[in-house]
Amino acid sequence: MYPFYTYSPSRHYFEYKWYNLELLRLLGAAPYGGCDAAEFLKLVASLKPNDAGDCSHKFLALAEQTQTWAEQMQMQKSGHSSAAKRAYLRSSNYFRCAQYMFPVMPEKEQPYFLSLYHRSISNFEQAMKLMEHEVRRVRIPFQPQNDSPKVGAYSRDLAAKDFQESGAAAWRKGYSAT
Repeated sequence: MYPFYTYSPSRHYFEYKWYNLELLRLLGAAPYGGCDAAEFLKLVASLKPNDAGDCSHKFLALAEQTQTWAEQMQMQKSGHSSAAKRAYLRSSNYFRCAQYMFPVMPEKEQPYFLSLYHRSISNFEQAMKLMEHEVRRVRIPFQPQNDSPKVGAYSRDLAAKDFQESGAAAWRKGYSAT
């Protein structure tokens, strides 16, 4: 489908640098509960060479499966809130990964990818409700100076970036993180 990358079976990830970045970024969330290394390695080993669609669909299936586990654990209400929280975090990241496998999004598929984005955010918010500490959502109104398009410089999903790169590690060490 997207012939600008090749698959490397010996390394179990893509040679195209964008895919290396996304897959390694996802695996890098494992110490903070945002990815399970066993789930990740099993999925990546099953990918079809040169098929971004296969990659996206497999991450979507894993995201949905992980979300179902989280919902089941949360409904049991028998002390599984920590496991449910971790499953929601993983599901959030897997939904993100399902949309990130397409660096150029076909316009006709934008509603589909937007739905993945919203599902990622929803799972992230469910995980935040199960945190051991208080998590507050803060909205800072912004009035643009003009109508020119705005794009993010680092990450399209700043909530996950902030959690992964600052908040989660700080909370584990007893700091108040913002």
